[in-house]
Amino acid sequence: EQYQEAIMYYQEVLALNEKLPDIHVEIGVCYFNLNDFNMAEKKFKEAVELSPQHTKALFNLGVVYFNMNHRDKAVESWKNLINVAPQSMEAQRAKSFLERMEI
Repeated sequence: EQYQEAIMYYQEVLALNEKLPDIHVEIGVCYFNLNDFNMAEKKFKEAVELSPQHTKALFNLGVVYFNMNHRDKAVESWKNLINVAPQSMEAQRAKSFLERMEI
């Protein structure tokens, strides 16, 4: 739970190679846990730019949007995830969220 410190170490990794979507996702998760939804959104978007079918990035982007009260963007992100990786664990979780939202 030392998210700020973890971000520092992850950024050192990105300084060596910025094209690692998993590291962008991990940084996004840290920012999310620090309640910095804008930075979390930025990092998840960067991961999706690097890897458009990155299931964790797409799922977490939807979670961030949901927590920012951007329901339409959350639904869009989760539907995109379900489209690109319907059998993934993240897609199953997204379907569950959508069902609870009655989409």
